[in-house]
Amino acid sequence: MSKRLLSSCPYCGKKMSYIGLMLLKRKGEHYCYKCKCTSNVVLSRGLFALASAVCVIGFLIMLLFSMFGNHEDLRGMLWVIIPFAVFYVSIPFFVKLEPFNDKIYKQKRVPRTARIIKKPQPAVSSAAPVQLDVEEDFSKKFMQAKNNASQKMAETIQEETNKSQ
Repeated sequence: MSKRLLSSCPYCGKKMSYIGLMLLKRKGEHYCYKCKCTSNVVLSRGLFALASAVCVIGFLIMLLFSMFGNHEDLRGMLWVIIPFAVFYVSIPFFVKLEPFNDKIYKQKRVPRTARIIKKPQPAVSSAAPVQLDVEEDFSKKFMQAKNNASQKMAETIQEETNKSQ
């Protein structure tokens, strides 16, 4: 099979293999290890036209075989399967790689070794550890503070009303 018909990386021009394109057809992105760029995987419109033509041909073969064929012979099924097999084998020729158009996403990926998160080193400091002062009767102090705040609020309101009169 001709390598000219198969797709290549849009950035560096590295040719893709037939098997690589067969495996790549369902993925959305392709990462080129040569130039370290990411590209979109796109199926060309000709593939959809070929798929509909194969369905019509398969239907016509089945219709003709059911009208004129020998129903005891299973070779009729083989004639229906052949167009679909040819279609499946020709799929990688319709897979195209296109450069990213999204300017937000970086085209170059970070290498896998850089993605490994290193454990943070403990900070060496001479400061003593902080101890929290935990009180047992926190709710009592909270209620006292709340009452004090409401008393101060009532006093300020009363002062404002006295000033306005």
